[in-house]
Amino acid sequence: MKKISSLMLLALAFLLSCRTDQFPEKETYHITSAFQLTNKRISLNDSKHKVKLLRELDNAEATFKTFSKVNAQGKVINYANGISIDTDEVLYIENGPDYHTYTFNLIRENALPTDPVENLVLTPLSDGTYKEFVVTYNLTVQEKENIRQGYYFYSGKSTTVTELAAGTYNVGGQLAKQVCGYETRTGWNKCSSGAHDGSNYLDCEFMFDFTDSAGNPGTPPTTYTYTVKVCEEQQETFIPSEGGGGGGNTTIGGSPEPELTPNECTVSATNPDEVGIIDANGCNTGFPTLPYTPTSFRFIVRTLPTEVKALLNSNTAFYDGLDAYYTANPTLQGENFVRWAAQSVTWDQFQNWFINGYSDTYRTKLSLLSPTEIQEFVSINTEIDASLYDEEFVKETNEAFVAFTAYGDLETMTNAQMTYVLNNNCCAGLLIQNYIQEKVKTVATNYVLLRKLYPSWSKGKVFWHAARETIHLFLDIAGTVPVIGEVCDITNGFIYTIEGDGLNATLSYAGAIPVAGWGATGAKLAIKTVAGGVSLAMIKNVDGFYVVSRNQQLFRKVLGMVKGDGRIAHHIIPFALQTNPVIQKAMLSKNAFMINNALNGIPVSSAVHVGSHSNYDNIIKTYLNNWNSANPNATPDQAYNYAMFIIQKAKTAIQNNPNIKINDLSF
Repeated sequence: MKKISSLMLLALAFLLSCRTDQFPEKETYHITSAFQLTNKRISLNDSKHKVKLLRELDNAEATFKTFSKVNAQGKVINYANGISIDTDEVLYIENGPDYHTYTFNLIRENALPTDPVENLVLTPLSDGTYKEFVVTYNLTVQEKENIRQGYYFYSGKSTTVTELAAGTYNVGGQLAKQVCGYETRTGWNKCSSGAHDGSNYLDCEFMFDFTDSAGNPGTPPTTYTYTVKVCEEQQETFIPSEGGGGGGNTTIGGSPEPELTPNECTVSATNPDEVGIIDANGCNTGFPTLPYTPTSFRFIVRTLPTEVKALLNSNTAFYDGLDAYYTANPTLQGENFVRWAAQSVTWDQFQNWFINGYSDTYRTKLSLLSPTEIQEFVSINTEIDASLYDEEFVKETNEAFVAFTAYGDLETMTNAQMTYVLNNNCCAGLLIQNYIQEKVKTVATNYVLLRKLYPSWSKGKVFWHAARETIHLFLDIAGTVPVIGEVCDITNGFIYTIEGDGLNATLSYAGAIPVAGWGATGAKLAIKTVAGGVSLAMIKNVDGFYVVSRNQQLFRKVLGMVKGDGRIAHHIIPFALQTNPVIQKAMLSKNAFMINNALNGIPVSSAVHVGSHSNYDNIIKTYLNNWNSANPNATPDQAYNYAMFIIQKAKTAIQNNPNIKINDLSF
């Protein structure tokens, strides 16, 4: 499977708060107009000027091939490289019956969420053609989200405008009395009630849901960008560029181009002839536009890297699925999530890992993971999906993994931080909130021991499995309190003490397991590895019993029962008898008997394993109790050997009578 593109992953890093910023950084102007400005998003096909617009768009694209400009960071932008004009959605603005503008979004290949918004604005001329401008907005992520939601509140800081016509002004080496150019002004258009503008826009009843308290629809105040033509009287002469002949571009001799002095009175044009003039009141007349960022799913796909776009377009089910998801979640978070997901997962995987049963809170936290952490998450789930066995608690473990990983670095997470995550961010409906410190200690203990047992595993994979084992234990021993002190690696015969805080704790060697068993050392948790990298965990609860998780899927895996195997995984010594005195002793033997080990299991058909098998259980229990009465001072190893005797006796009876129900056996 291809790795997730870093560009796709980077998009997830830009999630937003819900606050609305104030914008004092650029001066705003009082905008007057005889009409109320209106704007709407339309398809180019729906435009009544479609034929003329197509011609103008062709001209603009031809100009882009040779057009370049210097951006706000001083870098030269070449518009011929990977740029196109989006015509799926167009922003149409009207100011009365005789004047309008069209705003198109410019699409760049491999654009980042932090890049400026670049628009092509067409403003009509009196002859029916259009003048073309590129308007560039350096917006914050919050301002982009405001606009996405339909609230045009932005500072206008660092907004630039460039006419798409080479040598429009001051060309030919002629002497000039004025230097003219275009600049942008930011001004407020009042809300639909006329009572609110930039001075009190947060008080408008149409804020945040476009309706008033009575449910009547309306529009809040809107910040428009106006482009005006401004001229400055100059005494300098123009020096022709090298080559002579009176043609070509020119530069101002003797000094840099002067800053243009703005006229604080700005009005919106009501017909094409008014753009660029100063009216009778001395006000600059400009054309209106708004920063335009289309939000359609098709637009998102068009802005993806080429190889990702091709992959998505070739997968109909995935394309349709993401389209449906984004339609239901048309936010910046939804867009970033779609951008990330489009790369390396199938639609079924996407649903299973991110949608089915998961909350928006989970997806938000997922978005906070770094590219490396996301890749690790996908790798873990891909491995789980490929498992031959049925896997339990995958969704719940994913939630725990994402909550912890989003909160901080796993290796340095303290007990206090883990407590916070468990109490506030994770698994509240899954793990009871009692005994929180014991949960933290159990997760940490599982984590540090699994890292010791599986040094080749990544820390994310170790945490994922440690979290799942903790979930198993706490669900299965509900009502009891596990006490974690020392920890035992049964497989290698070592006892460790845990030193340190949280997941950063370390294991210190405390000695080899004595013949009498690990229980004699006072250890409270043990892990035993079996075939296939499966780990069985045993814990001592406050009642003094050693217990294991009733993880039926894990037991099936230990027995080698793959997905689709319709047989039942039968415990030869019933799971409920793990607290029997003989079994408790056997668990402390040097072989560390575990009720979920393969030695204690056998797959049987569902025809013979029906209903309860209380008679069968009583036979096993009688054997154990009689032996314990006869051997009250037996050692753990002797108890283990007797458990093996019972297992073999019952297993032989089951195998020799394949058609007899378990509960009807006699042995």
